[in-house]
Amino acid sequence: MVNIICITGISGSGKTTLAKRLSHELGYVFFGIGGYEREVAKKLGFEDINEYEKKYGMQKGLLGLYPQMYKAIDKLAEKNNIVVEGI
Repeated sequence: MVNIICITGISGSGKTTLAKRLSHELGYVFFGIGGYEREVAKKLGFEDINEYEKKYGMQKGLLGLYPQMYKAIDKLAEKNNIVVEGI
């Protein structure tokens, strides 16, 4: 059985710091939503996530990535305990 821990909170609340520390302490894999979104935007040729969101809007843009992102999390969870930050 794998464990998935999800950390949420407002911007600047320390989600990433807590999630990275927790994943390190427990030996879990860290998955950051913001980092994932930035990585996808960069692969699509955008300078940053804001540029991507301006072009596609929130519904088609960032929210449109969620099915793909959840698949990535599911794939990680097949063999790893994970800490997900930013859901």
